[in-house]
Amino acid sequence: MFQYFSTNYWWSLMAMGALQTGGEISEIDEICRPLETLSRRGVEDHGANEEWFAAWTKMGHRLERLAKADAEAGFPLGAARKHYRAALYFSVGEFALDARVVARGREAYVRGLENFRRAVELSGDPVELVEIPYEDTTLDALFIRAEGDGPAPCVIHFGGADSVKEHLYLRYKNEFSKRGVSLLIVDHPGVGTAIRLKGLPTRADIEVAGTASADYLATRSDVDMERLGICAMSQGGYYAPRIAALEKRMKLCVVWGAIWDMETIVNEYNSITRGKLKPKQHRTFGGLEPEEVMERIKQMTLEGLADKIECPILVIHGENDQQAPLWRARKTCDEAINAPRRDLKVFTVEDGGAEHCQVDIMTMATDYIVDWTAQRFREMEAA
Repeated sequence: MFQYFSTNYWWSLMAMGALQTGGEISEIDEICRPLETLSRRGVEDHGANEEWFAAWTKMGHRLERLAKADAEAGFPLGAARKHYRAALYFSVGEFALDARVVARGREAYVRGLENFRRAVELSGDPVELVEIPYEDTTLDALFIRAEGDGPAPCVIHFGGADSVKEHLYLRYKNEFSKRGVSLLIVDHPGVGTAIRLKGLPTRADIEVAGTASADYLATRSDVDMERLGICAMSQGGYYAPRIAALEKRMKLCVVWGAIWDMETIVNEYNSITRGKLKPKQHRTFGGLEPEEVMERIKQMTLEGLADKIECPILVIHGENDQQAPLWRARKTCDEAINAPRRDLKVFTVEDGGAEHCQVDIMTMATDYIVDWTAQRFREMEAA
């Protein structure tokens, strides 16, 4: 992976992630170049994180201004592209703060949402902003309808530890739709609007949100409920298999970056980021103390669950994943003994896509996921 900040893996991961989510390399370089010295302080340094926030949101404001100028000139598609990038930059900046308790972080996050909504309106992209009934509130989601007529298969897509649905859309755009598959991208508990605006923290029993998502899809006449799938990335390497094991309406499962158990992942990840990621853990778990967070994390394991998966499963992993060694992917596949099909796709250093969730070349993963998924759904239809 191109590591922009030689001593700060976390910042490098976010910068590469932005590049893979539609950011322009010259804009990202302009943002990051002045941050090189600050990056050596580590992920918990308050001053460094403030500067990170300021640099990314400054670029967000620029793109927002340029987008508005395009729209006023009668150039809606050009404006949409800039609004998408503005949305990206505002949210990447906000990752360094805690929008639950820092007003500026919350304002930047909401501004990113507004730019994304405006981009959808101007572009005409087939994105529907929806709300999923969940306990006594709702989960915000994006529904991207498949091309063609009639009810279509659908993939429910969850994120990871601290993802946002808008980023997932910008990584896939309309690739599922082009292949005749609808996509529901959910801000599940612990991520996106769920934690930032509604105070819904990460939960080990994530199948509750998975079931709520399936229940919502059952209300739509354009979804084929006999062909549902679950996909999730990074920490979602725990979420997707758990949901597939316990929510039997899932007819396929995609693990984008295997986890197996979160406790050892967190301990290993902390060692490479030169910090304990306490601010991030506080946010996603609703502000719990580190000791309480670790108690919750210990519950997040696939031990005793993987053998309950009874649908085809695809596990995608990078050969050089610095956060989750490859054995986790092999174990996830090996333990899913009751799945009728178990596919392990390892992206190598030689071919590219070898880093965590293919952040070095993310289209390697997204192309494979959508093609594999569409193929499985076609097989189901023909059976």
